[in-house]
Amino acid sequence: MRSPIREEIYPTSSRSSSSAGTVTNLLDGTITSVLGATITAGTLSSAGTITNLLDGTITSVLGATITAGTLSSVTSISQRSFIEQATLAIPTADAYTPLPANTTSVLGTYSYFILNTGANPVNTRVEISADGTNYFVDTTGDNPLPAGSVDVIVPARFLKYTRLSYQSATPGAASTLNVIFDAQGT
Repeated sequence: MRSPIREEIYPTSSRSSSSAGTVTNLLDGTITSVLGATITAGTLSSAGTITNLLDGTITSVLGATITAGTLSSVTSISQRSFIEQATLAIPTADAYTPLPANTTSVLGTYSYFILNTGANPVNTRVEISADGTNYFVDTTGDNPLPAGSVDVIVPARFLKYTRLSYQSATPGAASTLNVIFDAQGT
């Protein structure tokens, strides 16, 4: 009776495989296409689905969802992101009071939606800053903004920080505002 033949495969330049179920360790070589994989080290040039990349290089991504980990460098993002930040029931005072500044350095388009929900008119303006400390009045709203009215202010100039400031149009006659900051990334 003959014993079964066992073939052992060692990585050499003369051997190749067109299909592999599980590769546990590739010390030296190239994988040109992967449909689904867990990669612990090395370089991956093309993959359909990657479940876990612990150490390695991905040179090109056509489409991806990243659920955990660190992304250290991005050349470009093709889809615009959307940001919305609402600040509601803001009481006005006699002096201009700013909302916290928005960092607008990576935003392409942004605006402030203002709804005067109170009983008295208000004044609004957009202020911009390069350092987050010293602000310049960039654009004023449709002042005074009557009670129950809406205004949208779009900054005319660009700097790293942008904020909305507001005040009661008539001293001693407070009102209430709802402000929504909407923005799109570049």
